Formats: sequence, C-alpha cells, structure tokens
Amino acid sequence: MSERCYICIETKKNEYVGVYCHNNGEIYNTGELLLKNYNSRIKVEELLSYGDMSILGENIETSVFYKRDRGEYNHDLSAKAVTLLDINSIESLIRYCYIFSLDDTWQYFICGGKNINLLDLNDVIFIE
Repeated sequence: MSERCYICIETKKNEYVGVYCHNNGEIYNTGELLLKNYNSRIKVEELLSYGDMSILGENIETSVFYKRDRGEYNHDLSAKAVTLLDINSIESLIRYCYIFSLDDTWQYFICGGKNINLLDLNDVIFIE
C-alpha cells in the first residue's frame, strides 16, 4: 500500500498551494528528499509547478508527474490553493502533509487528527 502525502508551500500567512503525491510519502522518504533536495523557495515552486505526482525523486528529472511523465490529465496539472483543514480532512488516505513555510523551513503534520500540529521536519531528520 502506498503512503500518500501532500506537498505545499506557504505563499502568505496561512495561505498555501500544493500538490498530491501518491507513493512513498513517509517522513524517511519524501520528507527526507524534501529536506535534502528541495531546500529553497525557488526549488519548491518549480517542483509544485508540475502538478500532482506519482512519486518524488531526488530531483525534478527523477520525479514522476502524472501529466509530464504519464500523460494523465485526470489529476491537478499545477499546484492549487488548499487549506490545511481540507488536507487534514481528505478521505483519500493522505497520511502526511509537508509545508515549506514562509521562514523557508520544512514543517509537516500527520493527517486525520482532530488538531493540526505542525512539526519541524528538522527535528526528526538529521541532514549532514
């Protein structure tokens, strides 16, 4: 079973745009890739510009996007405006939501809880 996630960027205080990622959304996979390889606003914006994806890779070239790589048009083709409440309540088995915040750090929360508790990704993944 795949571990689904949502990858977002905060554009203004409490305003987000994001994309869906179907596979390998776990903290020690997608979370680590985001922290290591997508560590600037420019890189995150470029990643999100390709829309929903099947899997996140170490770079944009190795990521698999529904439109670019599969020719599928039944997914969002670019990042869309979202709220954290909507992501948290999505009933499509999304497990994690990753957010590149206004202070250029990665945060995350585990979806499906009563409250959204944003945590710092650096607190669980140590990058040398």
